[in-house]
This record gives sequence, C-alpha cells and structure tokens, in this order.
Amino acid sequence: MKEFELEELKRGLNYVQKYADSLNNFECDRCKVLPDFFYEHDFDRKSGYKISTALHSSVSIRKLIIDKIDNEPLLNAVLRAKDKRLRKRTKLPRKHYMGYVPIPFQEYSMLELVKYRLQELMNEKNMGKRASNYPN
Repeated sequence: MKEFELEELKRGLNYVQKYADSLNNFECDRCKVLPDFFYEHDFDRKSGYKISTALHSSVSIRKLIIDKIDNEPLLNAVLRAKDKRLRKRTKLPRKHYMGYVPIPFQEYSMLELVKYRLQELMNEKNMGKRASNYPN
C-alpha cells in the first residue's frame, strides 16, 4: 500500500473506533430514541469513509462499527424497536459503465446485523467450561 492509502485506512479505522466508542457509551435504560446510526441503512456509502483492502474491494464500515459495539442494552433496544427503517436493506446502485464495487454485508439490514452481534456477545459469554470444545 502507498503512504496516502495507509493514511486513509488509518483515518477510516479511527472513525470506526470513535463511532463505536460513542455507541458503547450511549446510556440506554429504556431507549425510546435510538441513535441515528441504526436508521441509516446506506451508511457505508453515505459515511464519506471508504476502507479498502485492495483495488476492487471494500469493507463495510457499518459492520465494523457494529462488531465493536458491546453495549447490550442498546443492541437489545434496537431489537425491540418497531421501526421499519431498521429492516431496510441497502439497495444496489445502478450499474455504472465501469461497474461498482460491492460492499460486504450490504444485503443485511441493520436489524439483522444487530441480531448477529448479540449472538456473538452471547457466545462469548457462554464460552469457557460450558463450551463443547473446552479441553477436559
């Protein structure tokens, strides 16, 4: 990678970390209002940050942020929310003559990504002596 590409990658990852930190610090006792992040189904394209690992590949910033969230009350509040915007999926852009770079996980709604993250957190808690692969 060239130096400016590395700088852009660092800025993007720093953005992801700051965003995740703010969501992890979000106070959510009986969340009636969720952060706007969860309602933005097209966050990867609209965030202004592009994280690429190669010339024709991209990384989902939305997924990177969700993977860093460990605020379970907030994630559970997202699951309980009845708002249809949480179920909305990213539409594929119109074909450009040069094509477009697909973003991983764009076919999943925000609600689905939050469900997967909660499952990961529950699995992390349940690991240890009760795990099936724990050595005797």
